[in-house]
Amino acid sequence: LDALALMEAGGITPDVVSYNVLIDACSRAASTRGSRGRVEEGLRVLTQMNAAGVAADVVSYNSLLNTCAKAARVWGSVGVAQASRVLEMMAAGGVLPDITSFNCLLNAYAGAAAAGQVYPFKEVIGVLDYMRDSGVTADVYSYNTVMNCCAKAVRARAPSSAWGLEQGLAVLGMMNSA
Repeated sequence: LDALALMEAGGITPDVVSYNVLIDACSRAASTRGSRGRVEEGLRVLTQMNAAGVAADVVSYNSLLNTCAKAARVWGSVGVAQASRVLEMMAAGGVLPDITSFNCLLNAYAGAAAAGQVYPFKEVIGVLDYMRDSGVTADVYSYNTVMNCCAKAVRARAPSSAWGLEQGLAVLGMMNSA
């Protein structure tokens, strides 16, 4: 946020690109233990952006969603909740999510699973339904991320469990029918 103050002090009005660079910087810094704070910083930049009358675009929100996905690797469900909140903000701002938006949300679920917090399979699959309902076609990365969630669920539940295998096979069936 200091960069914005420096720009303004120099008589330069920040634009959407200026703000997106700052949100992306939060995302790049989110790989550390302070990732939860980075999401809050990104949200502050977005708030400041809106207050300045600069409309956020899909890049703004996707950078923030990526930050949430990284936070989920450390903070689990907090990252998923924040990503869901960002998608709601996107809709409220009239910005349509794209494939990157949804894949970031799926990455948040995978990150939470890696952190030991497994979500019900129907909830993760619900993201694919939400994508379809939004007119966005899931890609191979989307399906691979869902299968990754299944694999992490197996490790968290019981390595000998067939649950994750069954869910993974169900995802493969969805891929073939898409």
